[in-house]
Amino acid sequence: MSTVAFVLVSWRPDVPAGMERAVAAHAAALTKAGHKAVIVTADPAAPRTYRAATVTTITALCGTFPCDDTTLRTAIHHGTDALRRELVTVFARERVDVAVYVDALWGWAASCPTARRHETSSRPTSWATTPISAPH
Repeated sequence: MSTVAFVLVSWRPDVPAGMERAVAAHAAALTKAGHKAVIVTADPAAPRTYRAATVTTITALCGTFPCDDTTLRTAIHHGTDALRRELVTVFARERVDVAVYVDALWGWAASCPTARRHETSSRPTSWATTPISAPH
């Protein structure tokens, strides 16, 4: 069983956009196949779960979400270190194997730790540095 994190700042199940629907569909399919899916969003209106997927809301970005492109890029630029720390914490807590940065062109890639862990015990101890990006 693998754990896959989908990182999309605007994700919410009721957003009528292609990337959000694709994340929802992939997360649902992965959990149905016996894997674990984690959706990482900055939208505080997102539910805590979606079908069988865990939904985590990132709080390191300063701003109100959803927002326009300029606001998001500014928030990521000013919060890169805090965002990276929060993503690493989420990935460790959820034991993420693969991180998919959806719409990486929005700037998430600037902060992207990845989710491949190297274990020496039952807890992840370090992270690899190659993310999967899925720009639109």
